[in-house]
Amino acid sequence: YSFAGGGTPSRGNPSYWNGEINWVTVKDLTNFNPNKSQETITKLGLLNSSSRLIPSNTLITSTRMALGKAVIYNVDVAINQDLKALFLNKNIDLKFMYFWFQSKESLINELGGGSTVKGISLPDLKKIDVLLPDSEKEQKAISEVLTDTDNLIQATEQLINKKQLIKTATMQNLLTGKIRLAEFDTKKTKPSELGEIPSDWDIVKLGDLTTI
Repeated sequence: YSFAGGGTPSRGNPSYWNGEINWVTVKDLTNFNPNKSQETITKLGLLNSSSRLIPSNTLITSTRMALGKAVIYNVDVAINQDLKALFLNKNIDLKFMYFWFQSKESLINELGGGSTVKGISLPDLKKIDVLLPDSEKEQKAISEVLTDTDNLIQATEQLINKKQLIKTATMQNLLTGKIRLAEFDTKKTKPSELGEIPSDWDIVKLGDLTTI
């Protein structure tokens, strides 16, 4: 595959910024949204910089900070000088290489040099061996399995978040007596400085319950 770099329009020219073109930097890789970047530039900014427009569904990785991370955007984006776009050969499956970068993130990060900010040179990045099935069909099959696993993880995380919200609401109701467990529910309440509370509950100070 071949690589393409990017650049940054002059910050001193307002007409280059806040336009219609998504402009991607390393911070977008660490807080990734496949449909938009944190900053945008104008067509004028693109023309007057070393940045270039990268088509959607192109693998983008970093050679300075966040080493080993790779992303795929659903939209065309411009990139800055810390990123590289990888244009794959026709017989290489995009998602296969995406998952390859995930599996090699630690290795690429270890190869990075620099006393304060880690970076890796393009020649060093190109030297990393890739174990590749000859058959593109097998590449696609592998990437489909890993994509399905990603989707399952995402669905599970969404379910966990939903259960966490249910737990939080249940805690609020049970610990304030707004909802009683059936075997303890007397249906009776009494007034207090905290409002109506169950008649068989009392308000006490935390210090009365423990030694701190």
